[in-house]
Amino acid sequence: MGVSMIGLLGLLVAFAGCVISVLCLGVAHILYKKRYFERSETFAWGGRLAAVLVAAALTVCCAVLVWCFFTGDNSIQYVLDNRSNSVSDIAWLYKLAGLWAGRQGSLLFWAWLIAVFNSVLVFATRKDARPLDNGALCIAQLVLTAFVSVLLFSEANMPFLATDFTEFADNYFQGGFMWNLIDDITQKNGVKLLGIFNAGFMGLGAKKVDSEDFEFLTGTQTKSMLMRSPSSNAFAVSMKEMGYNTTVIPYADLYSAMQSGLCDGWVGGSGLVNYDSFRDVIKYFVDCNVVNECIPVQMNQELFDSLPAGYQTIVTDVFDQMQNRVNDERQAQEAQALVDMENYGIKVITGTDGQMSALRDRIRAQTWPQLVEDVGQDVIDAACEAYGVQLP
Repeated sequence: MGVSMIGLLGLLVAFAGCVISVLCLGVAHILYKKRYFERSETFAWGGRLAAVLVAAALTVCCAVLVWCFFTGDNSIQYVLDNRSNSVSDIAWLYKLAGLWAGRQGSLLFWAWLIAVFNSVLVFATRKDARPLDNGALCIAQLVLTAFVSVLLFSEANMPFLATDFTEFADNYFQGGFMWNLIDDITQKNGVKLLGIFNAGFMGLGAKKVDSEDFEFLTGTQTKSMLMRSPSSNAFAVSMKEMGYNTTVIPYADLYSAMQSGLCDGWVGGSGLVNYDSFRDVIKYFVDCNVVNECIPVQMNQELFDSLPAGYQTIVTDVFDQMQNRVNDERQAQEAQALVDMENYGIKVITGTDGQMSALRDRIRAQTWPQLVEDVGQDVIDAACEAYGVQLP
């Protein structure tokens, strides 16, 4: 179970506890008014215990984020966006402050403070709880329910969204859909698949743009920009569905082609590649994750089989560890590249979580049917099932 799932479960438990607490305390108040004192007390204690449960659940949620900040676990998008790279004597303070550095974390932190206050109230009045105390707790829990609801049911305010790199690990590492697909192909050709390394998610680097609006730049409207695209059909149909005219230029000639005006931009590289290799010729970078670049590592199957069993284990274990390490390191490198581009004067255009999700769903639904001749209907059907895509 990933840390993002632990945080999500914590929010679910907190929400359930809030609802139970408010209901129990509300019923207790009604029963007290009707002079059913024993039943009222029973419901009141149920609501008070639920309030303590909420505090415990939100403490777990906060602890998950703090743990990720201190250990460098970037599998949660909020941590990736708000982490600190400070190496000063108070670096620990910057990492701790990451908990409330962004909107999602601030909402969670405030919810936790309210929950802790409510728990203090429960323990302070545990020996002599008055109806007024229970009423105050009920109101405070109602306010807390609103906070937790915003965290849980608003995607823009959810602090435990997994990053695209987590999805990559789920699907491209051993046992994942893409691993099984590539492994099946390599086995048929006498090749042993050892690992799949994540080389980042590709965006659009450009000298000029028709608009700085993310939805326009990734939407279906026709653009005036001529974009260099790799010769792969997957890139061509994806760019077509985003309204771009494309041309095929060898990668070795791309820099000079943009410099001389033969094209206005390109697709085929992540933020890190755009910063490292093209920062002097691009003015904009659209971080839209068009295509993932993955690098399979392979070995001749006969040669692998000829190794002693112990050596085979060493080889497979090393590459398994390395693909996990590369995935984690690449995630941090890509995030830093966006910061570096901004500092260099390149305008980085990003979408909200909702815009990215809508773009992902639209591109998959529109482009995958056009790739049947390239990969086969059976692969498309299997991919739709694995990724939960419904084709029109």
